[in-house]
Amino acid sequence: FDGARAVAVDDDGNVFIAGVSQGPVVTADASSGISGFDMFDIVVMKYNKNGEELWVTRYYGENISTKVLGLALDKKANIYVTGSTWVVNKGSDFFTMKYDSQGKEQWIIHHEAPVWAVAVNSEGNVYVAAGRGTENEQADLVIVKYPPEKK
Repeated sequence: FDGARAVAVDDDGNVFIAGVSQGPVVTADASSGISGFDMFDIVVMKYNKNGEELWVTRYYGENISTKVLGLALDKKANIYVTGSTWVVNKGSDFFTMKYDSQGKEQWIIHHEAPVWAVAVNSEGNVYVAAGRGTENEQADLVIVKYPPEKK
């Protein structure tokens, strides 16, 4: 199973797609209580304006199930992806990651709260919307700002 979850186009007409791709079947040890499951990896792809693939990059992590929830570009065609993963014996992990214009990972930040979206303003500041809540309670919304040169 492969599935696109977010798409963005830069000023040159390049198309960036973020989604998930089914990886290898993994058999966990008996102590985990899980055996024979499929891993889903984050995939980010770049195509030129003619539809030719320029690069594909994968983020494997230590996850079983991955969801891409947002994608944003800055003026330098850096790519920001936000989403969640489910990790055996750990539960959910939420993240925002940055790739440069050639698809090389620059950084990843893990969040305690679920992330819902990512955006970049004209100065290159990265904004991530996150929050907690259930169907029966009001969610607390948090907007986190990262400067352009976040390390």
